[in-house]
Amino acid sequence: MGVAGSKLEKALGDHFPEGERYFGLENFGNTCYCNSVLQALYFCVPFREQLLEYYSNNKSQGEAEENLLTCLAELFSQINSQKKKTGVIAPKRFVQRLRKENDVFRGYMHQDAHEFLNFLLNQLVDILEKECPKPTTENVSNGPSNGHVNGVKQEPPATWVHKNFQGILTNETRCLRCETVTARDETFLDLSLDIEQNSSITSCLKNFSSTETLNAEDKFFCDKCCSLQEAQKRMKIKKSPCILVIHLKRFKYMEQLNRHKKLSYRVVFPLELKLSTTLDAGDSVYSLFAVVVHVGTGPNHGHYVSLVKSHNHWLFFDDENVEMIDESAIQTFFGSAQEYSSNTDHGYILVRERLVGGVEDARRREKARGIEEFWYMVDGVTLTMGVAGSKLEKALGDHFPEGERYFGLENFGNTCYCNSVLQALYFCVTFREQLLEYYSNIKTQGEAEENLLTCLAELFSQINSQKKKTGVIAPKLFVQRLRKENDVFRGYMHQVFLVITACYEGDVVAYHDAHEFLNFLLNQLVDILEKECLKPTTENVSNGPSNGHVNGVKQEPAATWVHKNFQGILTNETRCLRCETVTARDETFLDLSLDIEQNSSITSCLKNFSSTETLNAEDKFFCDKCCSLQEAQKRMKIKKSPRILVIHLKRFKYMEQLNRHKKLSYRVVFPLELKLSTTLDAGDSVYSLFAVVVHVGTGPNHGHYHDVDTCKAWSLYRNNLASLV
Repeated sequence: MGVAGSKLEKALGDHFPEGERYFGLENFGNTCYCNSVLQALYFCVPFREQLLEYYSNNKSQGEAEENLLTCLAELFSQINSQKKKTGVIAPKRFVQRLRKENDVFRGYMHQDAHEFLNFLLNQLVDILEKECPKPTTENVSNGPSNGHVNGVKQEPPATWVHKNFQGILTNETRCLRCETVTARDETFLDLSLDIEQNSSITSCLKNFSSTETLNAEDKFFCDKCCSLQEAQKRMKIKKSPCILVIHLKRFKYMEQLNRHKKLSYRVVFPLELKLSTTLDAGDSVYSLFAVVVHVGTGPNHGHYVSLVKSHNHWLFFDDENVEMIDESAIQTFFGSAQEYSSNTDHGYILVRERLVGGVEDARRREKARGIEEFWYMVDGVTLTMGVAGSKLEKALGDHFPEGERYFGLENFGNTCYCNSVLQALYFCVTFREQLLEYYSNIKTQGEAEENLLTCLAELFSQINSQKKKTGVIAPKLFVQRLRKENDVFRGYMHQVFLVITACYEGDVVAYHDAHEFLNFLLNQLVDILEKECLKPTTENVSNGPSNGHVNGVKQEPAATWVHKNFQGILTNETRCLRCETVTARDETFLDLSLDIEQNSSITSCLKNFSSTETLNAEDKFFCDKCCSLQEAQKRMKIKKSPRILVIHLKRFKYMEQLNRHKKLSYRVVFPLELKLSTTLDAGDSVYSLFAVVVHVGTGPNHGHYHDVDTCKAWSLYRNNLASLV
């Protein structure tokens, strides 16, 4: 939002959380690694409260010996006790102490945020453990204390740092000769996960707990066999911590380069994460509240910032600067889907708090937000798990939606443009239900004339009535009819690239041919239904032939169920700058085509769509009142929003210098929920995303389309492949 300091207060207004403080931290020469982690820890509320309590106790007992813990406690107290709500604080004393404690952080070089976090937590633990076994008056009288009782060394009690951050892993090794399982528990304060391209936190955690075979030089010494044996090893999470810190291993040593390289891989991290353990019966559910982001292309340079959730607001901390950000912006820090990308801002450390109530409460929260389906089975749009056909049934298991069918569509020569749009429309439930009702009615009335509507209805009925839950269907009749109806789709050239995004109640994204196909299809369905509305009934046939007129007046057909689902109304307003007269003209739409910009969002694209444009020079407006061409201001407003909102992102732009169309691969964020204001309705309409049609490729005349739909779980459709995502 570009608001900092007092502007942040103004932005939050009455919603500024009572007693909360949002302060930036001064940078003392490449200390962004430190500042970003400290902000994440400050908004870890249980940790902050216990640290402030520790500080209060220390103050009441007199001056304590300075160490990293006392300096951190003093810094947090300094922020917490500020009279102002926003501002900047200099963590000078803490940074000085840090540089004394560890040579690594002594200079002014770029440092690693995870290394700092790990060092800090372990230092706090060491200090607290040393304070725990201090001799009391009673045991001093019996002699010096060395942490032993009756000759047995006593482990210090778990500190409040342990209680917040510590979990337990079980390292299991099974000898493949004697089948003996050796198990060893070990504690952790954070989990470091290997990452892969186009993955998710869930898949990274699965890989972390996957089975590894120990053989050749890595054989395991089995105590029972008394020799080296082949074995299988895996790591399980036995006990999950209250605060789960996940470190994504974005820096990998490359032998061929003889240096570390940053992995900019796209790793999706959802707002809520389910975690299974061997000790607990159910899953633990964790809510994301902080992300430490590395900005840059390499491990030895760059910058760190942090994203923090506080009282349902997301804030962006960049050293001294503090801004509000939209929750949907978090997606921009997942990483890059391609190796070389201009986006170098990648989530590095994720901090989550365990929610009380677990999975059932999480589902209730999701339902309240109106997106019960999303993140239902797995976290986020993680690219395909590689489950198709019957494997998809197995993946969904008991969660397979009752009565639902997930069928891929056969490709008849570059018909992916058609298949992807049809899948999106099939999972537009209101449209599907009305189409199936239409099909049922025409079946009872006898054989109907074949057209695009009857072919589509038959295809949807064919999918819906399958006994199997998954499989592949050939939309041959529909494709043949489509090619008869329109020459554009007659050949086998690459056609249509659309990207549906949203509905319900949602949005759509697309362009030219794919968008052209969707546009053509909806308009054809409307034409067919309108003609059927005007067909003569038995009554008016007896009075003479009908031509759509009653008493000589042409009758407009009633709005069809396609209109009721997809049609909205725009108001085109033009204001003459001479006489100030406003001319308004309403027009209907079945989809909205939006211009896009780099690093933008659907919200900003919609704002640009409704922005004011000045008509001057050769574009002057003819004002009926002035009876002449005049300069004017023009803008488009959404008067009435449709039930199903289809948004087409104009990804293909004609470049005069190239004399051809070029694909715009701009990053455009589309949230799961979208608010839309209209001039007719008092409040905002809220739309939930349920389908995305994706164009894969670099240009408008080639490539591929696939579709992502939700119905209790997100599914990826690539022609005849249906996968859970």
